[in-house]
Amino acid sequence: MHEEHTKGKQSSEVAHMHEGHRKRLRQRFIHEGLENFEPHVILELLLFYAIPQKDTNEIAHRLLEHFGSLSEVFDASFEELMKIKDIGEYSASLISMVSQLSNVYMMDKAAKKAIQGLDQVAQFAYECLMHKKTEHILLICLDNNKTMITHKIIAEGSVDQSLGDIRDIARIMLGVNATAAVLAHNHPRGSTRPSGADEQFTININEGLSKLHLKLLDHVIVNPGGYFSMASEPRKYGHCFL
Repeated sequence: MHEEHTKGKQSSEVAHMHEGHRKRLRQRFIHEGLENFEPHVILELLLFYAIPQKDTNEIAHRLLEHFGSLSEVFDASFEELMKIKDIGEYSASLISMVSQLSNVYMMDKAAKKAIQGLDQVAQFAYECLMHKKTEHILLICLDNNKTMITHKIIAEGSVDQSLGDIRDIARIMLGVNATAAVLAHNHPRGSTRPSGADEQFTININEGLSKLHLKLLDHVIVNPGGYFSMASEPRKYGHCFL
């Protein structure tokens, strides 16, 4: 009986200690932000909200050791995260949500300001696609002043797999009274330099839109580290937009 009482008391003390540690980390975040937090402490803090009664410090270190960096942890799939000891569905969902939340936030923030000119449009395309783990094709509709009217993901998959239905693109553009468009797609793990398929895709879309008196002004290729605008090198890619 005495031994059980002792174990219960120790368990209560450990729980109290953990809660004190959690409270101190939360207060530090509230007052300082995350800028000076070490990667494992950021993960530890995040996991508080999925793992209420366990020391998350060890789990945070385990995640970093397995994936190599904080960004790789956040880019990991739900299935990959579930393979890590002590990571359950709630934890895996929370972690895999981070990069997607970041992407939605960036898109929403950018959409609230006037985006005008091909440089700003290219930057917007980068913010939309940089966190995508699979290839997506983005259509950005513009007016005569090259101001963005709307944007929409029109396909998922590489350009050589997508026919890029001209009628669908034209329907979207005409529906918002757009006169011009910029296309963008991402290479999640590849170079931002256009491939032969990228060039041919651009030519096909441009020719189709031209017949409807609509203009294709640029094709932007994105990867997590940056982006490339085909219109920025007219000597090499100008033929794609004639």
